[in-house]
Amino acid sequence: MPDIANLFVFPFFLIFMRFGSAIMIFPAYSDLSISKRIRLLLALFISLAMFPLLESKMPDLPEANSVMVSYIVIEVFIGISLAISSRLFMTALNTAGELIGFTSGLQAASLFDPRSGTSSSAPTLFLSVTAVTLIFITDLHHDMLIAIYDSYNYFPVGELPNLEDTTFAVTKVILDMFRIGIKIAAPVMVVGFLTYVAFGIFNRLIPQLPVFFVALPITIIGGLFVLGVSLASMITLFMDELTQHLVLSMAV
Repeated sequence: MPDIANLFVFPFFLIFMRFGSAIMIFPAYSDLSISKRIRLLLALFISLAMFPLLESKMPDLPEANSVMVSYIVIEVFIGISLAISSRLFMTALNTAGELIGFTSGLQAASLFDPRSGTSSSAPTLFLSVTAVTLIFITDLHHDMLIAIYDSYNYFPVGELPNLEDTTFAVTKVILDMFRIGIKIAAPVMVVGFLTYVAFGIFNRLIPQLPVFFVALPITIIGGLFVLGVSLASMITLFMDELTQHLVLSMAV
């Protein structure tokens, strides 16, 4: 009689640990607007679909419970490590949105963000929702799953990745996050800065001019105009950076 635990249950559980932990953190998949039950079922179905492809790479059921626990912990760690870098890329949009809101006078326009369950500035929420929509439209969510599948070629089951390399990779993503955020917000930041400089000069030339009441609506209108004109370039930049990151994740 075949050993069901060794042939199916244990290998499937290990696959589910890596894919499930990654899906719970990957951008778009892990939004709070998506029910936890749906994410759990999605992780189960994806793990079941991957089982025939990854069965040969799964180890046998160990006799010692400590070894089995170590397998589970390592698989969860690998899944989280692979997904957290992509998740950090979404923070670049938060950085860009906050910079845009600050320089365009929209920092007080707070809205409820269904993705995180907190309040965010209007530019941050707009950029984040647009990026998540494009991730599904351009099938980048498929590339995220492919990256997890390819990770078995470089991180076999039961082998802990090099912690130094993992720390370096996460640190590099954090640095890139601020760089990308500033590049995305650069057009609005430049226009906002020039607007503030111009009204500072007007305040010196015409002290009676109520600069605050005159500058605020002009700054908001100018910021919205520049945001509308450069929105395609902003989102394209973010999507290109995210795509390149996923490609490198599958190639490294």
